[in-house]
Amino acid sequence: MKWLRTHSEQGRLDVEQAYGRGVYDGRRASLAFGGVNGLVSFPSEERQHEAVISYEGRLLDALPRAYDQIRIARSDLGNSSSTSPPGDDERLTMAENARDELVNELERVRVWLDGFVRSAEEYAALRPRRRGVILPPALPSSARRYESIEAFVAEDRARGVRDWETRKVAGGADFGYDWTWQDPERPWVISEWRVSYIDELEEVYACESAVARHTPYISFDREDERPRAVWLLASHFKIKRGRDPDVPWAPRFSSSPTWEFLSEKQHDLMRQRNSLVLLADALLEAQSGQAHSGTEI
Repeated sequence: MKWLRTHSEQGRLDVEQAYGRGVYDGRRASLAFGGVNGLVSFPSEERQHEAVISYEGRLLDALPRAYDQIRIARSDLGNSSSTSPPGDDERLTMAENARDELVNELERVRVWLDGFVRSAEEYAALRPRRRGVILPPALPSSARRYESIEAFVAEDRARGVRDWETRKVAGGADFGYDWTWQDPERPWVISEWRVSYIDELEEVYACESAVARHTPYISFDREDERPRAVWLLASHFKIKRGRDPDVPWAPRFSSSPTWEFLSEKQHDLMRQRNSLVLLADALLEAQSGQAHSGTEI
């Protein structure tokens, strides 16, 4: 029993030592650089990029000391007699090797920092597009949601096509079929939408596409079948402006300023992320802007 207890305790100590060694080696392996033996250590208490910046300064500070060690070794070698032991030659060689290792380490650190700066500059260019609210924004309160195309047309029969009972679609001119929207309540689902404009009613609406919804974040997610929704994005929307070179959406190929405006938005916004919200905001801004300026819309 005594032998078993001693053996068990020894096994526990071996496991603890192995664990401690693993933690130590893991921490060392996670460092960007290992330091230069006898001259400078890598600061492990800082965040990595800050530690590397600090490390470059330590290397530069250690460089004069490395050359001083070479000077001392050479001086001792010159003052020694021809019968002195060969250790002085070895000291000089070690000092020169340490100096070379220090210079090489400094070059590696600067390559690392140059790469870090390039990555930071690339991220700085991406940052405005990536920053913002974490959850996708909701459509403006001016937009009205209908649970289905039937509910949308039931409110105003003029929204449906002439053969509504057969086709079950709303009318109007189409301005793109690839508008996207992420519901803030279910942001893992990206739905596609068709945007249309009904001239007679001066309404801009979006009808959810019949294609399968995308679930890019949960590949195995299956959405329950449900009616495709409709958003009424703008009512009484009709831009009444002539050809104006100062207005980017002034008519160029269409007789309708409203069609021209919607075509421009289709070109500029539709391929962007959550583009249906961008369009709804643009419609609201156009209505508000022209109302404040006194221009009829």
